[in-house]
Amino acid sequence: EYLTGRVKFLQRSKSLDTPETKCGDIIKDFLCDVDTEILILSHVTSPFLRASTIRKCISAVKSGKYDSAFTASKVYDFLWRDDIPLNFNPASIVRSQELPTIYKETIGCFTFPRKMFDKTGRRVGYKPYICEVDKIEEIDINYPQDFEIANAIYMYLLKNRGGAVHLTFCGISHSHDKIFVAELYESEAA
Repeated sequence: EYLTGRVKFLQRSKSLDTPETKCGDIIKDFLCDVDTEILILSHVTSPFLRASTIRKCISAVKSGKYDSAFTASKVYDFLWRDDIPLNFNPASIVRSQELPTIYKETIGCFTFPRKMFDKTGRRVGYKPYICEVDKIEEIDINYPQDFEIANAIYMYLLKNRGGAVHLTFCGISHSHDKIFVAELYESEAA
């Protein structure tokens, strides 16, 4: 009831509806039903993803300069693994802004050619474009506390932008050369 005529809903197989299902298996299943050259994988758990970010990822892949694109944020934190510092020397602590740049995938958007996925089984290739996003755009909702944080940001934006909040939805058309990115503005009155 919420889908417009421009959106085609594809129900995934029940066999893929388990906690053990890997993303690659869902992509393979999707490609059995959809004939496309470029895929845009965007999770509904990334509510602040911008249309301009999706366009950057698409442009990077279409340019041929990159084999894929994904959204990421810079991490300037002191990281440890198995009681060992990963990106700093505890004997010589630097300012966090001086730590080596490490990128964290944000799950917001993965853009990749079908041919690459068919060949490698990967959503990120060997020469990806890393599309940096800000702290708000990187938000990914996985747990109840994530939802509370995202809702607080949404309410703040709603209040401070005069009742308008910009949300983004994307999809790919059946013809290979058109990708639709719809921008929706919600208002308090609606």
